[in-house]
Amino acid sequence: MNENLSRLKQTIINARGSEGERWFNDLPQTLKKLKKHWALTQIKPVSNMSWHYVAFAEQNGKPVVLKFGADEKTIYDEYQALKHYDSQGMIEVLDYYQSLNALLLARAVPGSRLKEEDRHVIEAYAEVVKKLSSNHPIKHPFLHVRDWCQVIDEMNDTHIPSEYILKAKGIRQWLLDSMRHEYLCHGDLHLENILQHQDEWVAIDPKGIIGEIAFEAAAFDLIREDESHAVNISLIINQRIIELAKTLEIEEKRLTAWIFLRIMLSIQWFIEDSGNPDRMLKMADIVYPILLSMEHPYGE
Repeated sequence: MNENLSRLKQTIINARGSEGERWFNDLPQTLKKLKKHWALTQIKPVSNMSWHYVAFAEQNGKPVVLKFGADEKTIYDEYQALKHYDSQGMIEVLDYYQSLNALLLARAVPGSRLKEEDRHVIEAYAEVVKKLSSNHPIKHPFLHVRDWCQVIDEMNDTHIPSEYILKAKGIRQWLLDSMRHEYLCHGDLHLENILQHQDEWVAIDPKGIIGEIAFEAAAFDLIREDESHAVNISLIINQRIIELAKTLEIEEKRLTAWIFLRIMLSIQWFIEDSGNPDRMLKMADIVYPILLSMEHPYGE
């Protein structure tokens, strides 16, 4: 078994136990069924699978993407989100195979990631956010961001500073109580989830979470891997928060509060899934002082 599949197997088993192990063992047979059902050829697994099996393929000579996973609700919610966006700022969904938790998607061409760009990244990111922030009626019972935020109450790991937990509870209350324009957000709009498709940037892998624009934008990658040890990392992050807030015309303190809260959510999810939260803990150490530096950062 190659490293890519080994990583997928471990992630699924960590999250879903014996059920995840059964799903992984059935993977070759599931792939065979989907290949026949959609008449797929040239199937090539992507190199960065984590929660789902994802592969590039061709259908009647057309480039497509095959995606399927162990969790029925996750795939179904993604399908509903893709239909909601109707290819506006989002990759097109071609078909859905419910019993096998599978999606057939258009493939972004050339498919380069926004993460790989060096210039105009925030401007391109903001354009995608704006395209997704439509007022289309929400027809599916998607989760609300307040549902995600409930896990803050479950934080008790000794590696998490108690003052961070207290701050997270305070800003959560303020943010949820003061939300105004709510719409269906992507929910995980980091730079790896934005690809170039012909002459525009489009999102992939939507979670489908009802929230606000500051919550959506708080998923932005504030630091690149090659900058993670920079001596001025706090300054870099702060400047990007200011620029992103200005570009999207949202309050800087509100965006920063959502960034900190999302970091805390990620820490808890890593812990619950038996993952390693160290990278997000380091991000919390950087963003927490920025949050404290603001005057009345959460409506005190």
